Amino acid sequence: MPIVRVTVFQKQIHQKMPKEDMVKLKEQKSQFLLLPEGYPGFFRSDNLQSQVDQFKSYSDHLLEISELYSGVSLGGSVYRNIEKQSGKLLKSCPMVQNQQLIDFYDKKNVSNQNELVSGTSERIFILSGVRFGICLGEDFEEKEFWEETKTVELIFHLTSEYNSLSYEETLSKYSEKSQSEKKHIVRVCSIERGKAARSLYTTPTGINWKTGKMEEDKEVIKTLSVNLTSSIFN
Repeated sequence: MPIVRVTVFQKQIHQKMPKEDMVKLKEQKSQFLLLPEGYPGFFRSDNLQSQVDQFKSYSDHLLEISELYSGVSLGGSVYRNIEKQSGKLLKSCPMVQNQQLIDFYDKKNVSNQNELVSGTSERIFILSGVRFGICLGEDFEEKEFWEETKTVELIFHLTSEYNSLSYEETLSKYSEKSQSEKKHIVRVCSIERGKAARSLYTTPTGINWKTGKMEEDKEVIKTLSVNLTSSIFN
């Protein structure tokens, strides 16, 4: 039975990661690090082009994390130009390993369509010998996402969306989704004012791990052992 070690970092997105946290991540000895959608958004601005201008700064910070963390870092999210003439942008999840930016997952479900375009990247990736599906924020709600990831057992959900559900309703929603889709779902949330951070790991048989009600506004580092039933390549 393949075991995949995944580190979830429920993080404040507007603060850089200090060196001591990078050392903690190194000590986890996991294959994957999940950072929430919106990180590293330490340059605060509602102007998306201003965020694009920070792309190199954000990328350099993620590469700095990779100097100590040897696994694959997924997240959080950055804005980048896709159509320079039209000014259209993508919201993308960077994938980093061995101090190299190796790929992007591009968000599909975007609300600000005046500036953003829906991404066309793959939803399934094979990294560190593991095949997985990945989504950002509201992509989790798309029927197309679940249709295209039918063949994978492991799903990573990186999110920062506002959630009107109660704590119990959130757990039920993810537990039911895992059971109906027969998948392991690992969710990492950002910490922002007005947004309840409810990172969790659920399996086809129920909730395996969750942040507590008292941790909805706190930074949490947790390493999970995800026990898959099939080959990690299938």
